[in-house]
Amino acid sequence: MPSYDCGIWWNDIPRVTFLGSARDSRADCGALAAISSCREIRDREGAIARTRGAYAPQMSTLTTHVLDTMRGCPARDMTIELWSIDQSKKLKTVKTNDDGRVDPPLLAGNEMVIGTYELIFFVGDYFDERRFLDRVPVRFLISDVSSKYHVPLLVSPWAYSTYRGS
Repeated sequence: MPSYDCGIWWNDIPRVTFLGSARDSRADCGALAAISSCREIRDREGAIARTRGAYAPQMSTLTTHVLDTMRGCPARDMTIELWSIDQSKKLKTVKTNDDGRVDPPLLAGNEMVIGTYELIFFVGDYFDERRFLDRVPVRFLISDVSSKYHVPLLVSPWAYSTYRGS
């Protein structure tokens, strides 16, 4: 089966049929997003061409990554709690690895349930000081259980930033 990178069809968007969610099939300003997130396309002859590399389908997971911006390195051994806000229940307590990541994913596959969640990062314990930040809560929604959710935290003892990563 031929393998095409979605990007090669940029000039031919009207002739490409995107398979998947309605979000993937937008032909307006979302076309570029559709190309970068498409999982399958049909070539001009109608045969399915699966994408490869970064465009391949990913298992639905919730992951996190913590970077220590004061020291310029991954935040090793930071405690993180995962809470389900809808259930008012703590789901997990984990620690970051040497790369500032959590092994295995916080949620995966059937554990991914639509709802409101909160990650609580124990920043004061990590920096061994509580002069400004102690616990950093990040509340977010899982609205599509087939998607990958990555919630990184960039943090110092005085400031933090987060975003939805990839």
